[in-house]
Amino acid sequence: MKKSYSFPAVLNFTDKHIEISFPDLEEALSQADNIDEAVRRANEVLKLTIMSRIEDQEAIPLPTPLNVLQLEDSQRTIMATVVLNEKVTYVKKTLTTAKNFKKSKQVKPYLANWSSRAFIKLEVRNELTR
Repeated sequence: MKKSYSFPAVLNFTDKHIEISFPDLEEALSQADNIDEAVRRANEVLKLTIMSRIEDQEAIPLPTPLNVLQLEDSQRTIMATVVLNEKVTYVKKTLTTAKNFKKSKQVKPYLANWSSRAFIKLEVRNELTR
């Protein structure tokens, strides 16, 4: 399953570097030394921000249209885009029985009352890749 996200990034040109910010994603900030690096870093920070919001189950806002943004003379906009591929992997986990814990003497007293049956749990993990 592919999911594409595009957001406007504001490039603020200073004497020393280019500051990168996203009006819709306050936590997405970066800087670069030239325009090529600024475009690459804008895409990278967008990817990390979107992945973080998905992982934390936070809302992803709708992007602000470019014609609505008010810019200063030293600012320009670009559209940063990222495509995330969702892939589901299955991880097999085996939990140790209480008997094995007792033998290793690493068990807390309240864990000694566990059932001596072993459990197998299948877990679905979403991995987001570019």
